Amino acid sequence: MLLAYEAGLRPEALEEEAAKLAAYEAAVHGEGKGATIIGGVMSDRATDRHARVVLRQATALGRFDAERAFDLGVIDATELAEARASAGVLSGGVG
Repeated sequence: MLLAYEAGLRPEALEEEAAKLAAYEAAVHGEGKGATIIGGVMSDRATDRHARVVLRQATALGRFDAERAFDLGVIDATELAEARASAGVLSGGVG
């Protein structure tokens, strides 16, 4: 079961999730749609929520860039500051 979880955190899988967020955002706000086709699959608000959960978990685990997560609206400013502080501590810098 952990192998399946790990597979979802591969860089390629995380990039797919980020692309879903961008495509859904464009469909909703740019085109006024409630759903769209992303990679041949119908995607809607539930798809967006799922992608956000995956990317939040990956960010918390240090597998997805916190700055990018913030830019995508996956984490808020407080969480970004915490991620920056944790990165400073982990790298031995002053956070």
